[in-house]
Amino acid sequence: MSSYKLHDGTIGLLAQLLQIALLTGTDIVDHFRTLQLIDDGNGKLIPDPAFKDQFEANLQRMLDEVAKIAEDSTEEVPSEA
Repeated sequence: MSSYKLHDGTIGLLAQLLQIALLTGTDIVDHFRTLQLIDDGNGKLIPDPAFKDQFEANLQRMLDEVAKIAEDSTEEVPSEA
């Protein structure tokens, strides 16, 4: 049986998943279930590159959506004269 440790990049990604769960009010378990890891050949588990690319794209899409919502809400505020 093989034993593995988490690579620092994997731990950072777990922290990001936790932050997203806290910010969105979603269950962290659901986010952790999406995580895909591979063996780096040195006994450490690293994020699968395809998963990491998709995760970063989804995160950017979410940030863009938040920025648009913030921009739209500022435009709707009536200016005081």
